[in-house]
Amino acid sequence: MALAQYYLGKINYIQKKYDRAEEYVRQASQTDSNLLESWLLLISIGLQQTKYEEAREGLLHMRQAMNNKMVSKLIDEQLSTLASLSQASPASVRSFSQIQP
Repeated sequence: MALAQYYLGKINYIQKKYDRAEEYVRQASQTDSNLLESWLLLISIGLQQTKYEEAREGLLHMRQAMNNKMVSKLIDEQLSTLASLSQASPASVRSFSQIQP
């Protein structure tokens, strides 16, 4: 079920229907919190909508789930970047949000 919810979220994300995509991705994450693809998509949705707290939530979950020092370091760098983006210009936000899940 979680995988189907994830794919529905991904389809809506591709169609730039971010609110609907977020609903599906959150359902997928609740159904199976280990489905890391749904957390990655949640991060991307948050970045597209400049909802940095949402992106932060996904990054924190990924860091906890991976339990790997290299991944944790990368995620910590991204969290730091998100903190900077909340105070950055719209141009730098757009370039950061080009990350695809």
